[in-house]
Amino acid sequence: MTLKDSALNLAKLGYLVFPCKHKKPLTQHGFKDATSETAQIETWWDNNPEAEIGAPAGKKAGFFVLDVDLPEGPATLKRLEEEHGSLPVTATQCTGGGGSHFFFKHPGGTIKDSVRKLGPGLDIRGDGGYIIMPPSPHKSGKCYQWTSSEPMADAPDWLLDLVAGDSEKEKHTKVTSTPYGQKALADESKEVSMASEGTRNHRLNQAAFSLGQLVAGGELGENQAAYSLLGAALESGLSKKESTRTIDSGMKAGMGQPRNAAMEMFKDIASIGQDNDTANLNGNNWPVPHPLPDELLPVKPCKYDLLPSTLRPWAKDICERIQCPFDFVAVAIMSCLATVIGRKIGIRPQGKTDWTEIPNMWAMIVGRPGVMKSPAIEAAIAPLKQLMAKANTFHETAYNEYLIQKRLTKLQSEAGEKKARETLRKNQDADVSALLQIEEPEEPTLQRFVVNDTTFQALGELLRQNPNGLLAHRDELVSLLKSLDREDHVEARGFYLTAWNGNSAYTFDRIGRGMNLHIPAVCLSMLGGTQPGRLSEYVRHAVKGGAADDGLIQRFGLLVWPDINGTWNNVDRWPDNDAKKKAYDIFHYLNKLKPEDVHAQQDNDHDDKPEGVPFLRFNDSAQELFLEWRTILERRLRSEDLLPAIESHFSKYRTLVPSLALIIHLAEDGVGPVSESATATALAWAEYLESHAQRVYGSLTHSEIMVAKVIIKRIRKGDITDGFSCRDIYRKGWTMLTDHHQVESALKLLVDYEWLQAIDQETGGRSTTEYSINPNGLS
Repeated sequence: MTLKDSALNLAKLGYLVFPCKHKKPLTQHGFKDATSETAQIETWWDNNPEAEIGAPAGKKAGFFVLDVDLPEGPATLKRLEEEHGSLPVTATQCTGGGGSHFFFKHPGGTIKDSVRKLGPGLDIRGDGGYIIMPPSPHKSGKCYQWTSSEPMADAPDWLLDLVAGDSEKEKHTKVTSTPYGQKALADESKEVSMASEGTRNHRLNQAAFSLGQLVAGGELGENQAAYSLLGAALESGLSKKESTRTIDSGMKAGMGQPRNAAMEMFKDIASIGQDNDTANLNGNNWPVPHPLPDELLPVKPCKYDLLPSTLRPWAKDICERIQCPFDFVAVAIMSCLATVIGRKIGIRPQGKTDWTEIPNMWAMIVGRPGVMKSPAIEAAIAPLKQLMAKANTFHETAYNEYLIQKRLTKLQSEAGEKKARETLRKNQDADVSALLQIEEPEEPTLQRFVVNDTTFQALGELLRQNPNGLLAHRDELVSLLKSLDREDHVEARGFYLTAWNGNSAYTFDRIGRGMNLHIPAVCLSMLGGTQPGRLSEYVRHAVKGGAADDGLIQRFGLLVWPDINGTWNNVDRWPDNDAKKKAYDIFHYLNKLKPEDVHAQQDNDHDDKPEGVPFLRFNDSAQELFLEWRTILERRLRSEDLLPAIESHFSKYRTLVPSLALIIHLAEDGVGPVSESATATALAWAEYLESHAQRVYGSLTHSEIMVAKVIIKRIRKGDITDGFSCRDIYRKGWTMLTDHHQVESALKLLVDYEWLQAIDQETGGRSTTEYSINPNGLS
């Protein structure tokens, strides 16, 4: 069973899960992103198949965990059981480090998280904490595993008293700290005095000596003493040499150990600390800060079987030769297929209603400069350009014939007028209308497929001439979107919004160009690329109000932001011409396609004449599959669990999925109702695209995370000290820390992840917020 399968099984059992690496969350908001949703879990583990399985504890999860770490934990637990009574039999697992996790039902209220130690090697994972679940791998090479499959038991009263009140450490030990954070452990009868008398080194040697005596007497474990000594030495600012000498002297005096043994202990402390998530070397009451998330959410990879089978070899060949992500080529191909199909055939997603969708596509490819976005798009558009070349040739011939017919009509008209005059001269009442009725030849229009930089008025005229629709290809799409944000481009923005669904009429009324220039249906596909930074900036404005907050960005259903493979291979070979020819043949077939060729239906008007776009519906099994998916979608959209921008984006999938199913069905030579296999592929597209949409909208925190990490660096350098405010940072003019709103957002993020604590200060007027620094994040 894979880790993904295990994560899905845990979710079915009621656990919330999320992926980790070396115990650190891989998600944007850490354990707060934990879920039992199948699609999200599959996305996470498809991208990170070896990820450990994390599960948050606490009231929401319904349980808390007693965490027993080696080597001191079992002895501490035994002492507590001897004093209070044995633990009940409950669900238990063995950790990868050899310790144990005992699961208990959460009693309600609040159970503090892991920094609340119950004694050496013994602590709690409660509200705000998480654990790693079986069968996750451990760095030791072992895996977490269940050792008891019993159901979770109620925690005994004595344990609840401990985790709800004073911790066991506070009851049985005493911590005395100097202003610079030294720590000594002793029982109440052997308290070590850490008075301020004497030099720093003298005090440390005294602490080391006393600790050594306690270890020698069996009253403190070696690792516990080592932690205390390390905390004292490093917090006091001793060098490594001084720290070593201090530990050496104390251990020799207390335990009679030779110097090399003390040195080995000193070297092992860091690795021991990594295995004990709850170790607090500084002896303070601050929690261990949660690791900040990666800047970007993981995304699902684009698989070859998302494309129609007839086009996969050609697309794969393009990717291998260009060395670009398959996402770039696949998305561009689908938008080009949509352009050729256009308004020839629509799809009715329900079995009886007249709800009709036109399969035009808006596609945006996101990637930094130099990752081969443009070459991938150009390769995908090549079949359209070939169709355009043939259309140009055809138009040139037709236009020459038109000129000949126009001259001939002119001569016929002149001759008719001459004969009409002669007839009227002889008989004023003669009917000469037949002589004047010369049919003017119709000027041929050039069939277009792709437009680039054009005004929306010119685009409208082109769409009047090409009612099947067009593809607007822009190398930098965000530049177009930003231009549409301008107040003097409101009409242009409205035109593009209308053009998205491919089925709405638009009328130009302009003096100088003519009145009532009517387009029965504006059908536009869009394709282009942009850079991550430009998109994140645009999306930020789009979701926070303003001109961009009208759903324009959410209309880009084929919106992809893939990871870029760091490897590169020099591929210097001829294109696969056989695959290329077969792919181009599909485009030619779709261009010539007639509705009757695929048994499309069409409505009739009151005069029993055909009206509207011809359409196909799903077959029975495909209809059932689509309905099952849509039911889940509609519930999600009504759950209020989604951010408004993401909710708006996913609501467009009602249109996207049936349109993708129709495109795939037709590109695979489908005839009649849309097949179940085409529908399943469309749903796979939706799952894939959802992960990319989550990354795009999640990128709003990208800058906040980066700014937060810069703030942490400044804190560790000593540039920022306790009691600072947001204003103290952005007024410094430091790189990346000059924007007031970004700094404020980053500080809130650091508070959420427990790197800082926010303290509101009343000043008699407007309150200000000062921030205290978690000392556990200084190293």
